[in-house]
Amino acid sequence: MLGLPQTNMAANMLGSNAGQDNTRPSMQSSGSLLDLMDSIRSTKCNSQKISLVRKAITTTRGLDRELLRASMQTTILAPLFNEVVQLAIPAEFKDRDHFLFEKEDFVLLTDQTELVLNFLHVMFEQCCRCSGTLDTKPVDESLPLLVVVISANIRNCLWSRDSVQKLTLLVLNQLRILYKVDSLSEMLLLDLKSKAREATTATLLGRYLTVVKARLSLHNWQANPTFVESFYWMLTQMMKFPHLSEHLDAVLPPALLLVDSHVTEHKVMGIQCLQHIAANVTNEELRWYGRADVVYTALQQQIYSREPDIIKALHPALLIVLPIVDKDPAKPASPTTPKQVDAILTIIITSAVTENGIVLRRMYTACIADFVLGLGVCSVRHLQRLVALISDYLEVFDGPEEHARFNTLSILKSLLRNAWLRIPYHSHAILKSLLKLLQDVSCDRSSTPESVKDRLKEEAVVCLNLLGEICPDVQQCLQALCETDKLSDLARIVQSLLKRNV
Repeated sequence: MLGLPQTNMAANMLGSNAGQDNTRPSMQSSGSLLDLMDSIRSTKCNSQKISLVRKAITTTRGLDRELLRASMQTTILAPLFNEVVQLAIPAEFKDRDHFLFEKEDFVLLTDQTELVLNFLHVMFEQCCRCSGTLDTKPVDESLPLLVVVISANIRNCLWSRDSVQKLTLLVLNQLRILYKVDSLSEMLLLDLKSKAREATTATLLGRYLTVVKARLSLHNWQANPTFVESFYWMLTQMMKFPHLSEHLDAVLPPALLLVDSHVTEHKVMGIQCLQHIAANVTNEELRWYGRADVVYTALQQQIYSREPDIIKALHPALLIVLPIVDKDPAKPASPTTPKQVDAILTIIITSAVTENGIVLRRMYTACIADFVLGLGVCSVRHLQRLVALISDYLEVFDGPEEHARFNTLSILKSLLRNAWLRIPYHSHAILKSLLKLLQDVSCDRSSTPESVKDRLKEEAVVCLNLLGEICPDVQQCLQALCETDKLSDLARIVQSLLKRNV
């Protein structure tokens, strides 16, 4: 680091009277600021450095424009920013028996992060005040680490708080203005040397990933929770098609490590990372070097999990990855040959059939309709088991919101539209289930809101319409039902349905 010569050089720029006894108070403040900057860069003691940063914030706010401009030299600010930002970068948690953290583990880090962000906010604000703009060179060197700090604190975490999050957004907005970009994602594409937009490892994103990669290896990632949070937020929010492809080899290993964690939160983050990667690179790129198979294997290993959060994240991720794995041009197969998606759907159906917990029943049924849509006409391979599942789930009250019943009706609609060739063989069971649902809803005196009951009836009517189009004899059954007085409520519903069709 540059030490005393820099301070003397900057002091000489203040004027020939800088060292005289009749120096004005503001000139003394400027000299004091330069001394503080030099001390911050030279001291090795963290507590002393923190104290000096606090003084620097107060001193900077008190300087007038001319003297502030003379103090803000690139040769002074670049190493200063780097030293200050380092205060918000935590060391690894070593020599721990476990890596389950609590808020108390980050009290010191939170205070230091708030101080660092406050310092940067004041410096950026004052520099722009005195010159209208600020050269980016002093910030370039520390920017990758600053991105780590920002991305680790932009969400509510154990080491963050409201004041830190507000400062994070302020500093992020100042950086956007400073680098003349519309968003952080655009800033990540800048080459910090040429300021041109590139898509290489020389960009800010490439330099950021280099920093993060060293802290998210197989042996140390659990000891760096702030880097995990930073990586997750940056990947899922900032790295998108087509620029993610350039960094695929850098982002895949940390995402796979998260999926393999025994901590549910990390598993969910890893699954969402893999889903985002699969959705933002081309299918061919993901298939190269067997990457798609690796991603699928990591996700498939979670299929038997009974954690609702994992199931909720896993099924949408599988829906994106399975078509890439199943439609590999290098592995052609007959359209009638069962695929990986068939195996996954079989497991999900089996889990749903044997599940009694309301929460898991909702999770299992949430995405089956999308699996059926993905299979198309090949979903007839699962038709018998799905019809049995639908009949079972439509009979069970699912609470005031009736999520499982709505999910089940979505499955039925998807089946009627995609497996219609074989529906006539199951029309009796489907019709019976729908009519029984209409009767149950009409007689329901529970706390279920009327709006929910009306929506259930509307969805059931849609299914009856589809079933009637596929199986003409269903219309005859409905007509016969209207001629009896045994089920008056149900008869009225069916009559209204028939009137709509006229």
